Amino acid sequence: MTYKELYLKPVLIVEMLCFSKSQFLFLLKKNIILHSVVFLLFLLIYIHLPVNGQTKSVKPVTIDASDFPSLQAAFDAIPVSGAIVLIPPGDYEIISPLILVTDNTRIQGSGAVTHIIN
Repeated sequence: MTYKELYLKPVLIVEMLCFSKSQFLFLLKKNIILHSVVFLLFLLIYIHLPVNGQTKSVKPVTIDASDFPSLQAAFDAIPVSGAIVLIPPGDYEIISPLILVTDNTRIQGSGAVTHIIN
């Protein structure tokens, strides 16, 4: 087995046990063993990642902006897990920039009847 064949093929630890001492030292010298260990770690991490559709779906929190004195107050009420912020019809004046600090957040207006005045 050539170095190129070993390098291109993921070498499992079980296979490393079958090598002679000279082959093992050769692989150690060429960092093949290090690459194999790193490959196995990434493989284990990849196996444990959830697959699309297998994650437990959680209904997102919905926040009605009309329940708060300002849009910023509604944004401040968003939990860490994120939410859907519903902006009902009406005029909303923004005096300072709005700050949103959470991920997984969707802002949903009511179409042409929602006016944000800057």
